[in-house]
Amino acid sequence: MISRNEMKVDLTGQIILLLLGILLLIFSQSPFESANWGLGLVLAWQAASAAFFWRTYKYRQRGPVFWTLLIVFILIFFIDLSLLSAILLSVPVLAYLLITLRDTLRVYRRPRSFWDLGQ
Repeated sequence: MISRNEMKVDLTGQIILLLLGILLLIFSQSPFESANWGLGLVLAWQAASAAFFWRTYKYRQRGPVFWTLLIVFILIFFIDLSLLSAILLSVPVLAYLLITLRDTLRVYRRPRSFWDLGQ
């Protein structure tokens, strides 16, 4: 069973990296190059997160999400980011962030088991 702590760490990590990417975009000399790195960091975290939940907890809905995020992660290094492509490549990032937020809220609403009481 997925613990509250794992979901909280996953969601917090995604939000921190997303904010870091936005700050890189705002304060850098070349915004599209820094957007590439910021988007790459968030995608790497999310792909690892999806793979972890998919393989460890047999959470089948994360399998297709993992492959989508992995393909987008590879694509950002092969295409030049324009404003339109950056927006299109950000859609899976935001979608996975919303999925993680939804799942975190589900885990927090779930009644705690006896074994979870120590956390």
